[in-house]
Amino acid sequence: MQSTKRRAINPLLTGSLICALSGAAAPFALASPDDAVREDVPTDREIGEAIDQELRTDPSVMSFEVDVSCVSGIVTLAGRVNNVMAKDRAGEIAETLRGVRAVINRLEVEPKPRPSAEIEADVEDALLFDSATDSYEIDPAVEGSVVTLRGEVSSFAEKLLAVRVAKGVRGVTAVEDELVVDYGESRSNAEIMAEIDRRMAWNVYLDDSLITVDVKGKGEVVLTGHVGSAAEKRRARSLSYVAGVTKVDASDLNVSEWRRDERFRKDKYVLRKDGELEDAVEDAFLFDPRVMSFEIDAEAESGTVTLRGEVDNLKSRRAAANVARHTVGVWAVKNLIKVDSENRPSDSRIESRIEKALARDPYVSSYEIRVSVDGGVATLRGEVDTVFEKTSADDIASKVAGVLEVNNRLKVERLMHLVYEPYVSYDLYPYTHTWYRFQHAPAPMDDAALQSAVRNELWWSPFVDEDEVEITVQGGTVTLRGTVDTFAERRAAQENAFEAGAVIVANELVVEFGPKSLTGK
Repeated sequence: MQSTKRRAINPLLTGSLICALSGAAAPFALASPDDAVREDVPTDREIGEAIDQELRTDPSVMSFEVDVSCVSGIVTLAGRVNNVMAKDRAGEIAETLRGVRAVINRLEVEPKPRPSAEIEADVEDALLFDSATDSYEIDPAVEGSVVTLRGEVSSFAEKLLAVRVAKGVRGVTAVEDELVVDYGESRSNAEIMAEIDRRMAWNVYLDDSLITVDVKGKGEVVLTGHVGSAAEKRRARSLSYVAGVTKVDASDLNVSEWRRDERFRKDKYVLRKDGELEDAVEDAFLFDPRVMSFEIDAEAESGTVTLRGEVDNLKSRRAAANVARHTVGVWAVKNLIKVDSENRPSDSRIESRIEKALARDPYVSSYEIRVSVDGGVATLRGEVDTVFEKTSADDIASKVAGVLEVNNRLKVERLMHLVYEPYVSYDLYPYTHTWYRFQHAPAPMDDAALQSAVRNELWWSPFVDEDEVEITVQGGTVTLRGTVDTFAERRAAQENAFEAGAVIVANELVVEFGPKSLTGK
């Protein structure tokens, strides 16, 4: 049996989790483990309370019918949600919290019932009119409310995207994935291992120094070692599905609290040469099904990457920028990619397809969203409850072929802040939208309480080393100082402060290897 293996650094520390029972807590603030910076891991009770509160306030889940329990860091979710996307998101949110080793998702999906024939027709349309999946050879079948996908795709990423598109149809309770991946080439285990190593090394949301990659048999990947969160473990598994891989086993990839230690990250977040960044970003394009079929050039200069090329839909343009943002060493992205305006469908056809796509979606289908298209620019009008739904509608419109830009004039009724969470939100990146602004109605707090709340948010975060961040509060304004590794970590700390209840955040955090123009200095 052929085997190829990469050796990882041996850990010098060990972690443990304190067992307790989960409990209920107030719905609008994370469970407070301590006012001071803690070095230990949270108890099971604290984990359960924190997840419960996160789910109650997340705009895409917002469920009071989800029961959370935690034993030895293993979280179980039970109860009901109204769509399969909310079920997945609830599990992914739970994976991001500190101390969670794994999540058992037993949530039942109970949407408003729809005839199977209607669901099947909508799944077919969703796959056909999505600008990325329109060429896939997929045959969906629906029994009851369960969708089965059969057919052939050319990559694992395409397989995941097809499943996600099917899950995004209202009335669907589950998707059975029987899709076959035909890579169209035979590769050695050594080639597979090298590509997995490279993908992990360049992904900004995975600390890979203690991960061992072993490739056995015919493309069977085994991951062992340590990561810092259950969300990172999922990311490592996903990144391992490169061409030629038939199976990924991550059962012995352990989630270790001490893995967040700075010593295990120091070799990853360093300055990169411009040529290295350009190659890494363009390589990453080959793994995103919304980008891989287009010729997009990345030009780097001191950490800023400029993207040029042409795509046939707005979603691909946005996705390319997101791929670049996920690359180690990229501090800013200038997106100069053009959307082809010559071969687009008529405005009336684009308008009809957007309307149908909005009507299929489990989050926005209940709202009266008016759509008009003029010269490829889609304008959305109406009222939705949250910024999440406004962003979702914007994203849905961007996937329709022929849309050059989205003019999002939807009004938001409820002031609930939408935070970009790369382990959860996929590519719902709100910060580049001209209409996006901080929207939140925090409860009044004195300065001491607000400082404690911000500290707690940072402590639970999978993205921020809270002991590197100094927090001061004066007159309700939160100031963040210190040094972080990445621009993504800097932004995450600011969002944590807003989530905690801050109205104004002065972000003076310095990105250790970033340009001064992005550090607040």
